[in-house]
Amino acid sequence: MDNSQPREECDEVGQGDSHIDKFQLQREILTVCSTVFIDKIQPVELCVHLSDIIGKAEEDKIKAATDEKGPRKGAELLLSFVLESTDPGWFTVFVNGLRETGSETALGILEDFKALSDFSQHVDGMKYDLNSVRFEDLHEKHLRVFRPHIIEYLEPIQLLPHLIQRGVLSDSTVDRIRAETRNKGRFYGSLMLLRHLPTLKNTWYTDFLYSLWDSGNQKDKELVQLIDPDFNPDWKQYQTSQKRTVTKEIAGDTIDAVPPKWRKYGSADEGRNITGAEVEQVSLKLSDLNITDELSLRNYQHELAEPALRGQNCIIVAPTGSGKTRVAAHIVAEHLKQGADRKVVFMACKVPLVEQQYQLFCQLFEKYELRVLKVCGDDESNKFLHQLISEFDIIVLTPQILENHLLENTISSLDVFSLLIFDECHHTQKGNPYNAIMSRYIRQKHRDKMVKLPQIVGMTASLGVGDAKTDYEAESHILHLCANLDSRCIATVERYRDELDQYVNTPNEEFQPLPNRQEDPFRVKIIAIMKRIESIIKQSPICYDLLSSGNKALTKAPNERDSQQYHQWATQLGKIAPTVSQNPELTRTIVTCTDYLQGYNVALGVNRNARTSDAVEYLVQKLSPYSTRQHIQTALEKELFQMFEDVRPEISRLAEDRRYQNPRLLQLQQRIEDNTRAPHSRGIIFVTTLAIVQALYDWLTELDLAEIVRPEKFTGARASEEQGGMTQHEQENILAKFRTGECRLLIATTVAEEGLDIPECNFVILYNHIGNEISTVQTRGRNRAKDATSYVMAEDRFQLKAALNCQKEKMMNKAVAVMKRKLEREDVSQQIMTFQREEIKKMDIEAIKRQKKLAKKSSEEFHLVCRKCQTFAVSTASLRKIKESHHVVLDEDFQNKIQLKDPKKVIHIDGMELQKKIVCAECPSLEWGTLALYEGEMYYVIAIKAFNVKTVDGQYYKPCQFKHWIDAPFKVEPLDAMVECGKPQNI
Repeated sequence: MDNSQPREECDEVGQGDSHIDKFQLQREILTVCSTVFIDKIQPVELCVHLSDIIGKAEEDKIKAATDEKGPRKGAELLLSFVLESTDPGWFTVFVNGLRETGSETALGILEDFKALSDFSQHVDGMKYDLNSVRFEDLHEKHLRVFRPHIIEYLEPIQLLPHLIQRGVLSDSTVDRIRAETRNKGRFYGSLMLLRHLPTLKNTWYTDFLYSLWDSGNQKDKELVQLIDPDFNPDWKQYQTSQKRTVTKEIAGDTIDAVPPKWRKYGSADEGRNITGAEVEQVSLKLSDLNITDELSLRNYQHELAEPALRGQNCIIVAPTGSGKTRVAAHIVAEHLKQGADRKVVFMACKVPLVEQQYQLFCQLFEKYELRVLKVCGDDESNKFLHQLISEFDIIVLTPQILENHLLENTISSLDVFSLLIFDECHHTQKGNPYNAIMSRYIRQKHRDKMVKLPQIVGMTASLGVGDAKTDYEAESHILHLCANLDSRCIATVERYRDELDQYVNTPNEEFQPLPNRQEDPFRVKIIAIMKRIESIIKQSPICYDLLSSGNKALTKAPNERDSQQYHQWATQLGKIAPTVSQNPELTRTIVTCTDYLQGYNVALGVNRNARTSDAVEYLVQKLSPYSTRQHIQTALEKELFQMFEDVRPEISRLAEDRRYQNPRLLQLQQRIEDNTRAPHSRGIIFVTTLAIVQALYDWLTELDLAEIVRPEKFTGARASEEQGGMTQHEQENILAKFRTGECRLLIATTVAEEGLDIPECNFVILYNHIGNEISTVQTRGRNRAKDATSYVMAEDRFQLKAALNCQKEKMMNKAVAVMKRKLEREDVSQQIMTFQREEIKKMDIEAIKRQKKLAKKSSEEFHLVCRKCQTFAVSTASLRKIKESHHVVLDEDFQNKIQLKDPKKVIHIDGMELQKKIVCAECPSLEWGTLALYEGEMYYVIAIKAFNVKTVDGQYYKPCQFKHWIDAPFKVEPLDAMVECGKPQNI
């Protein structure tokens, strides 16, 4: 970069240390603003327009950084070069570059800061004191982003002495916070503390951070680092640096969540900005709510919104990538304008979708001071939802949370809301929380004609056809969905179809058959072990027990030992064995055998789709618990483990033998390389199991290709950490990396199929994985880039299923069009009413069954024994329940029956901190539950699925295994914390 030319002499803006010249002010503006928009610019494209201030060598460095470490790193390097420039016109060149590359977000932020249009008019001759800039409003807004995290960890009583010492709170406020904490708990005390922080001192923000830091609590220090990563315990250094970092948020996704409004970044005069110009007031009236211009809705999006804006219950059906969530935001805005009593709930089935929609609403509605609440399973606000409803205008949550509050009657009725939006509404079918909520809605509607129920809006890319084989059945399926959602309108794009086609890319689709290894000695050896174990089962008395109890089908294993059908057979056999045999030793034998068979079944699947070494590693991890505590193993358990130990050296050698490399991986590698040559390309590989996700990730990270694509795993939150599940926070971080380019390839299970806004994705690979017609549409929709391609890399047997999905998709599109016309032109209300009455009858019958089941629950004592080794664990008399769902053990002797293991990460859910895993002391391969901290006490929380139920005289209850506590035959009393808070001793 040639910066040797003399710098143009600048006009002096002020005098003394408190004033800065024009060029210094420009640099200050860019430094502060860039922390917000750094993820919104394309560094390589922008370089082309900055040749006047950035040389060829610097441009090459920026391109290299972008290719190797992602766009964010490239952007950081570009900005550093820009800020180093001494060219007098550098600021104008940079702004023009942003405009040429279409970086509207960056331009908007700079414009809000009045760094463009007003700069030349007001800067000359104006005295500007950087120290006079008021940060209070920004600090308050900044802290609001982190409020859920602060409330979850803050201990208000412990923090108050430090805040008092710094003079942040008045004596009366301190007394109120203490009373609120004592009477209502830490959550409400924290809320009150945060509300009163900004009321007394202008320096409240830094005082709050220093109070947290000085408290001596490690979690408080972690909170400080979360709130402000640039925090420096040295007061003077931090006071100087905070002017540059006040707007900096953590991890790009938080920046997106609540972007700062620079109009409130004012000077000492209330109504003026840093250039002296009048500032637009941010506190807008609800009647002024108009986000249409900000959304820039297209004509087809307006068409989709029309029925909802008329107040109709409707289902919006439009392709993935068409902007349905922006349509939803428009509907919400118009709905809220109609009255102060309006209350909106937006529901999404998966946590990443909740987070995504929450961020969009925060961006759009913040300046109107509409209050948006996000509630997920592990949020502290979950248990207080019913008390928070009145404080918020828009609530974004998963449907199960709302259903739980309705079940517990903490939310008495759906009529407290005025609009319910169901994202991915095709899930509104039996067994789904969406359907449970709508069942309540329909019942209330039919039984109280005068009740004012909320408007219903459903959104989906694909309604599906269920099990339909004919056009009539497909139409009936869709009509049932309309009945379930109480909707008599389907909104699709018709008038502006050509415009829709312009914006929604239809990816190319290719089917590529996957080859098998010519020789697969690993498979041969593992199947040989499986046959030996099957022989042990056949020769045991369990076969006679199965025959005599009518379970003949379980006496014979399926032939395809690497199939899902085989895994289901082994799982079912392990469950049914205790119910047909009263012999604990025999039950232990069968359960152990089926556990081994399930492990070998998964290993075969890993070997088929990944490396043999990955399959070996899976088996080592799966079976290693059986190698511990040898003195308590049965002879059979030792024999089963020895089978694996005998073959382990040989299969480990096979894993290193290049003759047995998997040709599927060579094809997959080639496909990835072909699609990631462009520096900004991104893709997703969909697979069937968590084990294969891990295997492909391990394989990719060992290739040179990993430095280019920087792969990450993306899995669901329901699976345990051992199985490869992810927490909500981990999912959010991975998606943020993917959007910014820090990660360019996701290896995912079906959790990424629906709804996630990943506009950069330009190729999708279905790797030996074919879902139904709905998932086919959804996964295709992940491809949003122009000229994107969807690859189906699968065995020949999947080709027929792919073709069938294609036909079902055509049948669905036809049925949607037919039903839309019928709903518009014919009176199908009678059919919908009939469907709804049938649904109410089914609900009544299920409610009666549920009441009978509850009535049948015995007050008698039962024993829970380990599902695997049949060792006595606990008497039901020692159980208590928390929140109707978490069951804890109060028996002091329980600690002698367990081992505690450290988890990979501590999880928070329903106000509990899950700190340790509980496993059986006799067979440590089976997890019984968790050791959890709840309201200051430690409790053993157990899962019913880990146990068999026996009567006190030793007889197995039939059935003896239960997946859910509600199905168990005994009553469990709620925990009385005041009476029993000391009982789990010596934990």
